[in-house]
Amino acid sequence: MDKISLFDYTRLKEEKDFLEKEVPTLYQVLDSTRGEGDLSDNAPYQIARDNYNRHMNRLKEVKDILANSEISNPIGSNILPGRLLHITYLGEAGANGNPVGTESQEFVLLFSEFGESIITGCLSKDSDLGSLIYNKREGRHYLSRGEISLIYDIRILGAEHHKDFLAKFPVNKREKISSLLKGDF
Repeated sequence: MDKISLFDYTRLKEEKDFLEKEVPTLYQVLDSTRGEGDLSDNAPYQIARDNYNRHMNRLKEVKDILANSEISNPIGSNILPGRLLHITYLGEAGANGNPVGTESQEFVLLFSEFGESIITGCLSKDSDLGSLIYNKREGRHYLSRGEISLIYDIRILGAEHHKDFLAKFPVNKREKISSLLKGDF
């Protein structure tokens, strides 16, 4: 069984619902053009038939994907653009590699494909921390800053956190952020 993200599953489910809803309309167009003369010379019928067949093939394809896929759990996955990250800054690393003397700070950021943060709340894969964690696993990461290392604990948040994350932003930015969370770059 193939694994797909929750976003892909949701997108495919919505597409399936839309395609199923359109079948009666397409069939009605096909049926109405059928009576307009000889079928071999009937261009409107041939176009309607091609549209109907293309539509039904895509519907079958989407249903097959959904039937043969399971939703992957992003926890433990690689850190890639489009993932919502819970980042805890733990402080500077002491001689033993453990954090020393700094109060931890927590952030929830969207890991972004873009070179610059297009919105506050994104961590670019081209930033120092972004390039360090790109395509790595969750866990503790050490960012070298000259003679010191900063310690970050990175966790990937599941889709259940996306709504809360979006609520932090003005309405005019939510659509863009939502598309980033869905992987539309």
